[in-house]
Amino acid sequence: MVIAFPTTTLALDMQLDRRSYMLEGVDDPHVSASLFKHWLHELVDPLIPLEMYNDYIAFASDAEACYAAVERLLTANRHVVLFVISLQLFLNGCH
Repeated sequence: MVIAFPTTTLALDMQLDRRSYMLEGVDDPHVSASLFKHWLHELVDPLIPLEMYNDYIAFASDAEACYAAVERLLTANRHVVLFVISLQLFLNGCH
């Protein structure tokens, strides 16, 4: 497992807290991943509500059931989940 430098991640996290979103010079994907993971952990409510979590695990191999489950999410949560999925699809196409 590769991790980002904690000092870099902490400094950028503090910068983002000040609503300064320019991450110029950040070329380590582990830093971006660490910031995203931290953001997910800091959410008051998870993107996927706990009462739906087991459904999502069960639907993991069924694309249609997954899509239907995503459609049941709150609008903001659905947008984030769909963005992450589209980013993953994009990154998979880069290889």
